[in-house]
Amino acid sequence: MSCDLIKNKEKERNENLIWLKLDGEYYLAKINKNSEYIYNQDSYVLNNLGASNQLTNVEWHKIGDESVIPGCISTSFIRGQALQRIKKNAALKISQILYNKYIEMNYLSTEIENNSENFYSLLSPKDCEDLLYFCFYHKFKYVAVPSTNKTNTQTYEFVMLSPKNRERKIYIQVKNGDSEIVDLYLEDYQKLDGKVYLLTIEGKIYESKEKKEKKEALKIEFKNNSFMKKIGSTNTNKKIYAVNPEVLYEFAKEAYKNETILMPKSILQWFEYLK
Repeated sequence: MSCDLIKNKEKERNENLIWLKLDGEYYLAKINKNSEYIYNQDSYVLNNLGASNQLTNVEWHKIGDESVIPGCISTSFIRGQALQRIKKNAALKISQILYNKYIEMNYLSTEIENNSENFYSLLSPKDCEDLLYFCFYHKFKYVAVPSTNKTNTQTYEFVMLSPKNRERKIYIQVKNGDSEIVDLYLEDYQKLDGKVYLLTIEGKIYESKEKKEKKEALKIEFKNNSFMKKIGSTNTNKKIYAVNPEVLYEFAKEAYKNETILMPKSILQWFEYLK
């Protein structure tokens, strides 16, 4: 169990919101005017749990599992402390929206600007994987090989096959979330036997980890708002591409308006709050 705090510096303390994750479910609470922090050093049980510091008069409300939780919230629980502040984009506004929607029944009293930065902050890493997959399926009819989507394949998320030639495969790698763990390195993909497509939202792409130590990231410019740009090659001369996040965002907006485009609800649901 861990908690994350959303704090609004511009308002009083009773506007602060707290997220809690317990057994795969997410709970939300608001710190009210009667809440106060206390330190209970006399409780043997609390001391053993590391919970001597407590906040009183907090009413928790169950929101749901990860499918209804924005990425800026769910990824904050990765490698986090017992209690920490969430500083990610749109975290406060979306938390206020969900609190209003599920608890106060005051639907959509807060709006979030509809831009790519806010959109990606609401997506989980898995949502970003799905978004790129459905884009490839829609544009090029590539299909994923389910068995290749394994956690032990650290250098790619899954393999996709061309509908025209089953021997033609591509590898997908997607990173979204904490900026410290979303950088990508071309050296990790040299041994793959197909084209490689890399997408990182907050990170950078380097030729190698040595280049990162020297702070020499690749300078990637997408001319004419192109979908991808070649940035390297594998040992077998297969191309390695960087994917343009802005074009992918525009595709998601199109899918929200066009029901003929296949897209999971877990991605499209956030456009309900982006105005």
